[in-house]
Amino acid sequence: MFWGESDWISREVAQSKKDMMSVSFNVKKKKEKKKNKK
Repeated sequence: MFWGESDWISREVAQSKKDMMSVSFNVKKKKEKKKNKK
C-alpha cells in the first residue's frame, strides 16, 4: 500500500462522510418543514 494511495482513500472516506452528513441534515430539514404544516 503506497502512501499516496492511503491518502487518497482517507480523502474519499472524509468526502463520503461529509456527503452523508449533508444528506441527513437535508432530511431533518424536510421533516421539520412537514411538522410545521400541521
